[in-house]
Amino acid sequence: MNLDFAEKLIGNIGRYLELEREELPYGLCQEGLMKYLHSKTNAATRIMNENVAIVQNSLRPMLTNPSLTEFGADDFFTLAQELFTLQKSLDMGLSLEIHKELAKWAKANEDIDREIRSHYWAGIAYHQFNDRRKRLGNEGLMRRTLAHFQAGAAFKDQYFNIESKETRMYINRCLGNIYIIHQNRSSENDMNKSIADFKKAYAAAISFWNDEKVRGHDPDFPWEAFITNAAQNICTWIAMLRVQPPHERDMELAQMVYEGYEHLTQHDTTNYISKWWPKSRSGYVGINVRYIMNEISLDAAIEELYEIYDNSDRNDYSTDGLFVNITVPVVIIHLLEASDQATKEEIEKEAGIVINQMANFCKSIPSGVDRWAFNRHIAVAANYFSKALSFDHYLDMLLNLTTYTHMHTYVHSSMVKMLTQTLAAHFIEHEPEQLIGICETKTAEDVRAKSDEIVELLGRAALCHDIGKVSFMDAVVLTSRPLYDFEFATIKEHTSMSKLIKAENHKMKLIRDVIGGHHMWYDCKGGYYNGLCRRSNRHKFALYLVSVADSIDAATDSVGRSYAKAKTLAQVTDEIQNQAGTRYCPTIAQALKNPNLIKKIQAILDKQRQNLYHQAYNHVRT
Repeated sequence: MNLDFAEKLIGNIGRYLELEREELPYGLCQEGLMKYLHSKTNAATRIMNENVAIVQNSLRPMLTNPSLTEFGADDFFTLAQELFTLQKSLDMGLSLEIHKELAKWAKANEDIDREIRSHYWAGIAYHQFNDRRKRLGNEGLMRRTLAHFQAGAAFKDQYFNIESKETRMYINRCLGNIYIIHQNRSSENDMNKSIADFKKAYAAAISFWNDEKVRGHDPDFPWEAFITNAAQNICTWIAMLRVQPPHERDMELAQMVYEGYEHLTQHDTTNYISKWWPKSRSGYVGINVRYIMNEISLDAAIEELYEIYDNSDRNDYSTDGLFVNITVPVVIIHLLEASDQATKEEIEKEAGIVINQMANFCKSIPSGVDRWAFNRHIAVAANYFSKALSFDHYLDMLLNLTTYTHMHTYVHSSMVKMLTQTLAAHFIEHEPEQLIGICETKTAEDVRAKSDEIVELLGRAALCHDIGKVSFMDAVVLTSRPLYDFEFATIKEHTSMSKLIKAENHKMKLIRDVIGGHHMWYDCKGGYYNGLCRRSNRHKFALYLVSVADSIDAATDSVGRSYAKAKTLAQVTDEIQNQAGTRYCPTIAQALKNPNLIKKIQAILDKQRQNLYHQAYNHVRT
């Protein structure tokens, strides 16, 4: 590459990722651990500052249509590929930005090859971002993803005039990804439209791949593998949808599944398929499809899935190992619910066993594991368990599998719990009327009488406030630059976890509201997930308490983040005072003028955070 900043940028990102994935050394005392973490954070901050300057002063000014011609689109494409491909990811967001600009430049300069390839990679990047939000997919990101794949696939009408064989392959890839995006949209509100769009895109791809003229033009392309991969996708999708049986709902869709499954069993494309669908995954799909097609009973399907899970390697953290050790067992629990094989009590007991096994598996996760794949499977588990477990057990499962396996999130969540409980205790003593409604209290006297219950419940809600980051736990710490808007939109989705919560009693309703509303501004004009602003809610004061506690801990932590300098408690409380009535509750802002309350908060910041980091360190290193 002739881009003078590229080598420095790529080297910085690589070092940043190495820092964040670095194994903690053994045998550190609390003081030694904090010294190590401070050093690591300072090094990461230096890298981030350098990268911000490179992106703002070098990359973006050059990434314009005139400059692309001057500096060379080929060099920018090479840089984008260095930053992200399906086999590696240094900075997917930065790669996406480059490919979007390349696609615009290529269209203006009639460079068809470059336009098709950049549309494909931009679509893949958007798809990967959306895939982090499994079960909470974002319609906006899906539309952007589709737009890029459709733009690339549109060139199939010029297929025979395109000289580059590699570019023609990209057209086929775009065709295949269109129906994959539509099947992901099936979890959205309009299921019928999603299925109709999927069938249309699926049929278009299959028709193109079966066209004798197209095959004759590129006889060495793996056409049967394309179709087999499509068949595998549709079988997996229908298995996940649990349409039982699909032919009662949609004969045409059922026929597609039958044809797809028959293609899988008739064609030997093992070398191609095994790269993306390891043995256990294929076995799982086969069991589900045979069950859905009424070829085996539900109980037989459960027994076969148990066989896959029981014979799995508990030390296998490959893509296949993650699937078998996290997703397969929760599917078993889900199917048990539909079976006459077990009572509710037996299912709860079995779920408890599975949770412990999964927790042990996740606790030992090596540093080099693909965290995106890990988080994606955990998100699937969260979705299934939300239906199978009481919410108390469900929260414990999520905490064990996510927050407790990620040091900074564990420390932050625990700190927010302590700070929230300290604030709550202050109001119970001085202004108990502010907490009326929590724990079904109706008077200030009720609040004082239920003080222990209220403090405990608010602490549990605060501990769970970031539990929605289950799908993208590492999204922030693995980015060596400020987040783009669409990346920040992904982070904002963590409040949407509240949509999956079964709120069957007042305690669960409060926890749900805290998870969904802790980033809501007091005046409802800022923040996000403002649904609670539109109605009267007895839990709003709980949200305000957690919001203040969240801000205090995040702003004062000097080792938990490399993208902002830590502030003193005095600086943070000044900001809270200045934003009282807009972002923060004025009643809480006023309480923070109490010197005794500030003293208690300062003691938590001075002592408890270091203790928590060392506790988490010992947990990871034992």
